[in-house]
Order: sequence, then C-alpha cells, then structure tokens
Amino acid sequence: MRLNGWQRLWVVASVLSLVMTVAIVVFGLRDVDQIEEVAFHTQRLAKDITAAEITGIGTVNFPNDLTKEEIASHVKRGMSTSPPSVVAIAKELIELRAKRASALAEEWNQAGRSENQRALALGIGAWLAFVIALYLFGWALGWVLRGFKAT
Repeated sequence: MRLNGWQRLWVVASVLSLVMTVAIVVFGLRDVDQIEEVAFHTQRLAKDITAAEITGIGTVNFPNDLTKEEIASHVKRGMSTSPPSVVAIAKELIELRAKRASALAEEWNQAGRSENQRALALGIGAWLAFVIALYLFGWALGWVLRGFKAT
C-alpha cells in the first residue's frame, strides 16, 4: 500500500500530535510517591511533640497538635488507672497520629493514581479524536478537489 501526499502529511501530523499529547499528559501527572509506611511517619513526627511534666511520672511526650486541655484530660484519664498509664496513652496518641498521616498519604496516592488514569484516558481519547478528525478532513478536502477536477 502506497501513501499519497495527503496521507503522508496525516501520518506526520499524527506523530507530532502524539508527541505533544504525551508531553502534556506526562507533565500534568500528579505525584503519587507519598510514603505510606507508619514507621516513617512515626519517625517524621517524633520531633513534633510537647513535653508535659507529670508529678510522680516525669516528662511525658504528647503530640504537639493537642491543646493543653486535651493533654490534661489524657493525663487525668491515665492517672485514674492503677498503675498510671499516662505514658502508654501518650505513646498510643503518637502512634495514632502516625497512622493517620499514613492513611492520608495512602489516600493522596490513591486519588492521584485515579486522577492520572483519567488524564491518560483523556489524552488518548483526545489524540485519537484529533487523528480521526484530521484524516476525515483530509479525505473530505480531497473528495471536494477531485470533484472540481472532474468537470
């Protein structure tokens, strides 16, 4: 099968538009490389603590996103048990914060993957529509020009 000049022009335009479409889609993709491991978030958030001095126990580290009232409430709850479980409660709160951060990272990555799949499908669809429309336009233009030559 030999390609005429119009078809060769269509192939060149199709390849160039494919390269542009790939570039646009790739540069528009969302990052999905958030670390989802709880241990990573535990280490990352370890410096974001508030030290509370508790009589009879010593210094206990709480997450710094807690208010003083919330810390006091947790200390009161921990001191009401025998033996006092304030340190365990503080560690549990820090672990929960790391798990929450891990879950948020996982949610971010999943949403990004979905968004990237939609962008890829849209890019492929737009490119195919452009290529088909360009071919049909060239075919229609050739048909019209052949009509003028026939008379």
